[in-house]
Amino acid sequence: MILANVPSIFGWILLYYTHSTVSLYSSTVLMGLGIGFSEAPILSYIGEITEPRLRGSMASLACTSSMFGVLLTYFLGYLFECRTVALLSTLCPIT
Repeated sequence: MILANVPSIFGWILLYYTHSTVSLYSSTVLMGLGIGFSEAPILSYIGEITEPRLRGSMASLACTSSMFGVLLTYFLGYLFECRTVALLSTLCPIT
């Protein structure tokens, strides 16, 4: 799961330095790969460690927290310029 964050880190850094459409698409693909690589292990881990009566709510909590992260990114975009938001968003996969 740690290695699944590597494409996200490079995607956010590439988004910070982007000046063309190709690099914008490349950063989006890298971030999408990072999300895709981490979603399946997270849901498998939730299925293994939780009790059967809590599995549904824990799985929906994982999806809800990712949607909250998107909302937070949009809110940061309202407050700061996009390059600053890209640097701030890089902190999440690094952490």
